[in-house]
Amino acid sequence: MSKILTVLELNEYVNSVLVRQPLLQNLNVSGELSNIHIHSSGHIYFTLKGETAAVKCVMFRSSASRLPYFPDEGQEVTVSGYVQLYVRDGQYQLYV
Repeated sequence: MSKILTVLELNEYVNSVLVRQPLLQNLNVSGELSNIHIHSSGHIYFTLKGETAAVKCVMFRSSASRLPYFPDEGQEVTVSGYVQLYVRDGQYQLYV
């Protein structure tokens, strides 16, 4: 019989698999900015869209403060970052 995992154990395991993948730890992704939200903490949350897919992204305040300009909705960009699972919600995202 297989082990019964809690949701937290499952999400932590999936995240540990993702962080061990070299391709996902230093990548560039291009797409269109949408759903830009600046949190009161200074973090920027947004979606990066392609023609048929999208990925949720976050840019922490420390990185956002170094932007030479404020990103606009609909702007085509290339971002650099890494992929991890946001363990609490069980959703992977791109940390820019």
